[in-house]
Amino acid sequence: MQGIFLLHRAMWKYLLFCFVLPFGTWYPSGMERLSLRLSLPVMVLREGDAFVAHTPVLDLSTTGSTLEEAQKNFVDAVNFFLEEATAMGTLDDVLSDMGWKRKDRDWVPPVVVAHGVQTFQFPLA
Repeated sequence: MQGIFLLHRAMWKYLLFCFVLPFGTWYPSGMERLSLRLSLPVMVLREGDAFVAHTPVLDLSTTGSTLEEAQKNFVDAVNFFLEEATAMGTLDDVLSDMGWKRKDRDWVPPVVVAHGVQTFQFPLA
């Protein structure tokens, strides 16, 4: 999928907003649709002429030439990620490895407890 790449977690200048993504899979027996509803924190950074949308709870990023395109690409990237992990039978393992917790039949993502910009100074020579 064009525009999807991993982003280093150290980039913390952002605009924080939340996407709610419907996601579903089909059970082969009876074609019963299951769905997983996610609320994800999303950071959008401006890098030159590009916008980068990133969620730390899936460590997933995508880009766009406009804010709207980055947001659309982000929805596509999350859906693609979830569909592929489900198709491979690894969704539970992947979410668990990323710090998500199982609560009854739902998955609860890690909570972002702080965000901001931190300044560092170090000698270059």
